[in-house]
Amino acid sequence: MFEVIPFPPAHHNTVTVNKKQFTPDALGASLYEALRAAMTSASVLSIERLLASIGKMPADLDEQYVGDIMIAVMFGATLSIERSTEQWIGERIVAGMQNEFFRHLEEQGATPHQVAEWRDVLANRFQEYRACAAGYDEGLEPPWKVGRQLYWLLTGTVEYLALPIKNSTLFVLAARDQAQLLMNEYGPHIISGVAAPLAKH
Repeated sequence: MFEVIPFPPAHHNTVTVNKKQFTPDALGASLYEALRAAMTSASVLSIERLLASIGKMPADLDEQYVGDIMIAVMFGATLSIERSTEQWIGERIVAGMQNEFFRHLEEQGATPHQVAEWRDVLANRFQEYRACAAGYDEGLEPPWKVGRQLYWLLTGTVEYLALPIKNSTLFVLAARDQAQLLMNEYGPHIISGVAAPLAKH
């Protein structure tokens, strides 16, 4: 059984980070904190708003639902990161975001074993979402399979309900778009800190 992830109330309703220069890893950590705060606010990433949009109450869901929603938000953010940076920088930003997630678990009292379990969960979820997003073309239609997967994970059921799946998809895309705003604003302030890896010949 995984530790339930408590998310303290946010003190603002918008996604923001402090204006400064970042290494990719630090930017990823700041993205995580900003997105996590948005989930407890009245923003489009509000957990309460998502649950209302899919017609569910917390009691209807697995006790780890907040963690699964956070992972879906990070996947949406990853879609933005990967299209906004060079691959090696993007990988470091994503790693920084995920490491901040694990650090938050530790702050909330999770044991090393529990953190390791969440590492496995995150890796598996990202693999599932990537498989669902395979062949997705942003110019055509939303990645409905990604939203469907999120809905199924949250409810523990395999139901083809159009509205909940649509709203789950829009939630992931909202995470992508919120992260994109931050990448547009703060991406130019990235300091790589290290040289890019040499290409293999």
